[in-house]
Amino acid sequence: MKFRTRIKEAIDRRTKYKWSKVNATLIVSTGRTGTEFLARFFNSNFSGVTARHEPPLDMFELGAGLLRGKFTRDQAVDYFYAQRYDLLKSVVEAKHDFYIESNLNLSLVLDIAEQVMPNLKIVHVVRDPRTCIKSYFNKSPDDSGKLYFMGDGDYRVRISPDDFPGDPWYGKTKSMDRFQKICWYWAKYNMLVREYCTRTKNETMFIRYEDLFTGPDKHRKLDELMRFIGLDSRLNLSSGELENALNARSNTSRHGELIGDYETWPDEIKVKFHEMLDEPMKLFGY
Repeated sequence: MKFRTRIKEAIDRRTKYKWSKVNATLIVSTGRTGTEFLARFFNSNFSGVTARHEPPLDMFELGAGLLRGKFTRDQAVDYFYAQRYDLLKSVVEAKHDFYIESNLNLSLVLDIAEQVMPNLKIVHVVRDPRTCIKSYFNKSPDDSGKLYFMGDGDYRVRISPDDFPGDPWYGKTKSMDRFQKICWYWAKYNMLVREYCTRTKNETMFIRYEDLFTGPDKHRKLDELMRFIGLDSRLNLSSGELENALNARSNTSRHGELIGDYETWPDEIKVKFHEMLDEPMKLFGY
């Protein structure tokens, strides 16, 4: 047994703050999928629940660092544990038995999370790329309306095909325009989560954004989600209040649109879109 592991286990035996006391659910996606709303919804309307949306540190640096060789797997586990320790402490001290985190960056570190959180469930939310990519193309991460997601001024070095040897677009990142990079991003994040959910022994659930928020059976789908997490008996809302909550979600781009709805896209944009996304769209039912 490694010395680092022995120390960590000794610390765990001495402390009452253990993830084994908490039912953890991670909600992952590409973002722009209503997951910020879900964190607020679960945090506000259920007893015994702490829910957070992308709490600091949001794990992007961990996921990207793993891909780029900046962390070993043991170091990544220690990093994850340390960055969520204060949250774990607050959950246990509040006598809460459920922790829910919605965070797109966890898509890159789910196998690390499962080593820290023994009672782990994964919810994978996917949104139709025709609306999701429009939303991301119009998004300015710092709300300046200038430094757009995956654009030249994006404040993060986002993952790219060059982080994945063997990817069909590996070595082609510099020749891709911003629209193609965002299409690739939608496919890569969703496929990484799908691959993890296929091989893991943890409980997983797949939800389409449209079924949960805009479809005719959205209440049934939300009921399924609550049952999956284990919260179906803890909702503190009437049916009317629940309807109002579902209709109150918002996380829209605030600075106008660079592109509009899919129907208005130029043919050359649609060609790029379908070249990259026809196959993964079919896998997710689009």
